Amino acid sequence: MTARRSRGDGGLHWDEQRQRWIASVTVGYSPAGKRIVRKASGKTKTEAKARLKEISVTTRTVSVSPADRPTTPSPTP
Repeated sequence: MTARRSRGDGGLHWDEQRQRWIASVTVGYSPAGKRIVRKASGKTKTEAKARLKEISVTTRTVSVSPADRPTTPSPTP
């Protein structure tokens, strides 16, 4: 059995319809609170894993920090 990836490292899965490996990683959150997910694909698992690494490295510098997300407004007295 293979080891699990750490949280935030993304994932790989097989897409039967496309006959390709799909790599996806969450890079941050939108102002509305939805996850921003970047995806890539490859014909082989190794190729998709390389694309996953490439995506995660290039998007680490542009991820949105939790402090940038809007909070609920405080009630005014």
